[in-house]
Amino acid sequence: MNFSVERLRIWLLAGAGLLVVVIAAFLGYAHYRANRFIKDLPGKLGMDIRQETNGFTYSQSVKGKTIYTIHAAKAVQRKDGKVTLHDVGIVLYGRGDGSADRVDRIYGSEFEYDQNAGLVRAMGEVHIDLQAPMPADAAAKAEYAKGHEVATAEHGGEHEDDRLIHVKTSGLVFLQKLGVAATDQDLEFTYSGMTGNAHGAEYNSDTGVLVLQSAVKVSGVKSGEPTVLTASRAEIDRQSDAVLLNHATYTVVGGKTGSRVAKAERVKATMRHGGSVERVMAEDGVSMMDGMGATVTATRADAHINEANQAQTAVLSGAVRYVADEALQQTRGEAEEARGSFDKAGRLDHAVMTGAVHLHERTRASATVQDAWSERDLVAKGLELKFVQGVAGPSGTDTDAKKSRLQLREAKASGDAKLVVLTAPVAGTGGAKAGWRTDTLSGDVLTADMGTKDGRPLLK
Repeated sequence: MNFSVERLRIWLLAGAGLLVVVIAAFLGYAHYRANRFIKDLPGKLGMDIRQETNGFTYSQSVKGKTIYTIHAAKAVQRKDGKVTLHDVGIVLYGRGDGSADRVDRIYGSEFEYDQNAGLVRAMGEVHIDLQAPMPADAAAKAEYAKGHEVATAEHGGEHEDDRLIHVKTSGLVFLQKLGVAATDQDLEFTYSGMTGNAHGAEYNSDTGVLVLQSAVKVSGVKSGEPTVLTASRAEIDRQSDAVLLNHATYTVVGGKTGSRVAKAERVKATMRHGGSVERVMAEDGVSMMDGMGATVTATRADAHINEANQAQTAVLSGAVRYVADEALQQTRGEAEEARGSFDKAGRLDHAVMTGAVHLHERTRASATVQDAWSERDLVAKGLELKFVQGVAGPSGTDTDAKKSRLQLREAKASGDAKLVVLTAPVAGTGGAKAGWRTDTLSGDVLTADMGTKDGRPLLK
């Protein structure tokens, strides 16, 4: 019996020792697995993290001049060599244009930075400020890079100047080596009090050129009137203060006088420093329609605009055509070139047409079926016209519309000029052809002084 008890004691001690060994081994294995799990967890969650740092700044310089700086509040280094940046600001400095104080910025909440490829990709919504004021000190520059507005003494304490173009988009990619930022997504932008949108954009920080790829639309209020500009493509060159448009349409929404519309396949507009348009050059399919339905077409147009956004001078060339149809008057005109000057309110007051000038006009006393059209037909090598502001029509008419339109005051045709006037019979004078009268005038120079009757031009 004692032998059996002794064996049992030994067995219990051995079992206890084995249990301790097993527990120790289990704990060690569990600790090993836990460490492996914790170490592998970022990879399993797709985080691929190597290390994290607070505050990240990287600058690139060429010939001792900083061309861009990337700043982030937090940087996460990944095993694949890329870095995830949070609260990011990219500052782009002017290069190669002599504008050392020009500075642009790109900022957003999260970017992916591939230093080897020299590529920064926005992971969500991103903002771009083009030609914003330069912050003064290091602290201001850090806040500015984050997208915060910073007042500067050189700009009178203002937060942004009149020439700032602000863009909001997504899917932006910034190529460090080329200094180019691009997106194929929709974007919104504001400039000089105008707001707009487009699809796809590319910005070159070296040249300062912003290209809006398609579906461009800009709207706002100019000189107290709502305006809308559409184009299939737009290019804004801030070095030369020029805007290039393809398939452009510019509409001024008027009141009782209707809307005014200008179109062209290609348009170049030069801008003043304050952002207003100084000159507009258009070609191919140029057309302009006023609020009363008159239309002018030409191959090319060149107009100078004052700071109040009113035309001062204009030159139309190449198959110039004029068409105006109203109930009591219809006009057709053509020439190779037409030059016009405008008053301070932007109203045409003087026009000169040259090169195979032909003008045909039909008028009648009323719009009744019985009233026939009288006609005037003029051919000449040149035609000079002077206009005055329209006068009120008879009682019961739209006097505001009459006053807003221009009336012909003087006309001078030169160079083998010939005028044929066909006067319709007065109502009640007899048969269909009774009372018709034809008058012909010709000479090297023909002049006419026009009065008005019921708001319509009348040859004195």
